[in-house]
Amino acid sequence: MLDVLVVGGGINGAVTAAALAARGAKVGLVEKGDFGSSTSQESSNLIWGGVKYLETIELGLVRKLCRSRNELLRSFPSSVREIRFYATHARGFRHGRWKLMLGVLLYWVIGLFFTRRPRPLSLSTMAKEEPVLALEGLDGGFEYSDAYLPGSPRSPSAGRQPPTDDAPVFPLSRHRRSLRSSTRTSRVLREAPTKMIDRPPSCRSWRSVPLRVKANRELPQFAHPSTSRCES
Repeated sequence: MLDVLVVGGGINGAVTAAALAARGAKVGLVEKGDFGSSTSQESSNLIWGGVKYLETIELGLVRKLCRSRNELLRSFPSSVREIRFYATHARGFRHGRWKLMLGVLLYWVIGLFFTRRPRPLSLSTMAKEEPVLALEGLDGGFEYSDAYLPGSPRSPSAGRQPPTDDAPVFPLSRHRRSLRSSTRTSRVLREAPTKMIDRPPSCRSWRSVPLRVKANRELPQFAHPSTSRCES
């Protein structure tokens, strides 16, 4: 009997399942593919302070994001690292070069000087340091810092921990629908593939596997995904 069934094993689903399981809930995690194989896999792993929000003068938001970035840099020095950005400035851009330079200096100040100081870049400096850059149409640039998480952009290890009785994990499974019973439980149909080796998801055969989940309120209904017929 599960307390919660989390549908989707991306970054949010994996962390949600891990957090609930750590608090004593019996959690199931269903993912139709591999963990972190969709949107979460496309992450740039950038941990930033929200420099672009300076354009809309959202200083409070930038301050919060910078504080979060700094805390991650401080708490996980072996995992979260500072990264430098080499930005070029084109002539005629809607914001002048020195206006943007003042912006990244303000960004550094809002971030409490936690990262390395920004610096302006002249064309001669850029040509010397980065000779591969095409400098036609540019009038200079600037360099500033943020943070990033090195390594493969995958979901956290929460989704890859061995399943337990309190936290079963079902990769390559699809949530089909939830059926509310007369009792305080719901029967969830989980579609599990019977043929999946070297076959795309649309060509797999699926079977329904019931799970029992406590239901203190009506569970959402999910449409059955359509699957095309494939020849063996």
